[in-house]
Amino acid sequence: MASFEELYPSMAKRLAKHEPKHEPAHEFQVIEELPPVEATPQPVSEFVDLGGRASTQELADQWMTVKEAAQALGMVTETVYRMIKRQQLRSIRLGPRRIRVLKADVHKMLTLKESK
Repeated sequence: MASFEELYPSMAKRLAKHEPKHEPAHEFQVIEELPPVEATPQPVSEFVDLGGRASTQELADQWMTVKEAAQALGMVTETVYRMIKRQQLRSIRLGPRRIRVLKADVHKMLTLKESK
């Protein structure tokens, strides 16, 4: 079977020109991987017993926005979303673009961060 260079010589030349000639200026280093949170995300009704319906104030007392969590933890929102995806932070989706993070998990992360 013919190689890529034999099949597409002009494209192979163009790609060869764009190959990096040196190593990147910096490398990313993983400092520490955080363990996933043991508990699985639960519906709000299991945390707030208000007869099946939670008011806005009760939600605000136990949950925070992703932006608030990021500010409290001193990170960007993308990192918080990644932690939610890895189940390191429990969260709840209130709509297509409304995610809330459990304040207790953020507090737990802060105490872990401070203890090191």
